[in-house]
Amino acid sequence: MGRDCDLLKIGEFAELADTSVRTLRYYEELGLLRPARRGRGGVRYFDRIQLDRITAIKRLQKLGLSLEWMARTLFDHENLVNGPELLGRVRAGLRHQIVLTKLRSRGLRADLQELEGAYQKLADQCADCDTPFSRDNCDPCPGDEEPLSAVVRALL
Repeated sequence: MGRDCDLLKIGEFAELADTSVRTLRYYEELGLLRPARRGRGGVRYFDRIQLDRITAIKRLQKLGLSLEWMARTLFDHENLVNGPELLGRVRAGLRHQIVLTKLRSRGLRADLQELEGAYQKLADQCADCDTPFSRDNCDPCPGDEEPLSAVVRALL
């Protein structure tokens, strides 16, 4: 009975996981998450350790992986027969995450560079310009004939 005290009802678990009960049920339906135990009336109980699984799922989603892919590729441990096979799958999943994280990181660096360049141009060039700042007046820039960055155009 002592172990049951560590279990959380689905609502409590959802709150700790910063997600909804509906999302947890969907994860269960996909095979991404399983309750540690079911109580009377089918009440789902989760172990706090399962919060790690929720964190992993959220991180993988941010990398652009679909829930279906995760369920099929990373979290389908029932069909694995032995430790080496499971180890191989986990290593492959981590390798995939590393590649996606590096790609996302490159994209973020490029976005940051574009934003900083646009900001710097506004601070250095546009702040001292006599032309009233607007899309019609400043695209292209009267000072250097360069078009506004896509980010600046989106904000105008």
